[in-house]
Amino acid sequence: MRRHVAIFANPEHARALPVLAVVEELVERDYRVTYVTSSEVASRFALSGATDGRWDVVGCLDDTDEPVAVVLGYFEDDVPDLVVHDASAGAVARTCARGWGLFADTNRDGRLFDDEFDQFVSRSGFVVVPEQLREPSASHLARR
Repeated sequence: MRRHVAIFANPEHARALPVLAVVEELVERDYRVTYVTSSEVASRFALSGATDGRWDVVGCLDDTDEPVAVVLGYFEDDVPDLVVHDASAGAVARTCARGWGLFADTNRDGRLFDDEFDQFVSRSGFVVVPEQLREPSASHLARR
């Protein structure tokens, strides 16, 4: 089964391309990707056909007072294995990762990606919450 990655980023208009590069790289590496962003960025991707059905985009980070509740509800039946986030959405991403039983920690004892990809993600300004640091959680296991 392919691993599911949730990417959290709320970029300004010109900053969406680095996120898209990370999304495309993960898709090429056979990850299933859901990009959580602002409603404006999500609608632009949806209208342009940029996802081409290869990945999903959800827009909710800018149009609600409770983005964590919206995100947790969206992923209720499809909890991601990994969380990748940039600084613009770090608080929401870390809160959701904790809710899903992932440690929001950058300690990379277990390697998911090769060094080249780690450097690519870091240069793009992202942090990975890896599945190797998954905390056993009865509520998380019940959802699987």
